[in-house]
Amino acid sequence: MGGAEIYKLALPFSQEMIITEIDAKPEADTFFPDFDIKDWDITDTSNHNKDKSNPFDYAFVTYKRKTIT
Repeated sequence: MGGAEIYKLALPFSQEMIITEIDAKPEADTFFPDFDIKDWDITDTSNHNKDKSNPFDYAFVTYKRKTIT
């Protein structure tokens, strides 16, 4: 069982996610599982521009699960 599978299993139980979103489309076979954005609020974003240490723009994004009322 790899990391992607563990994230997929834990996602229904998660109340908060802090995700690094990278402005790139890498060639890869494993990604964070899809989630329904309608179920989440973005509560914080920290944007960073590419530089000599990081070849792509990226952001740290905090998502909190919406509460059902």
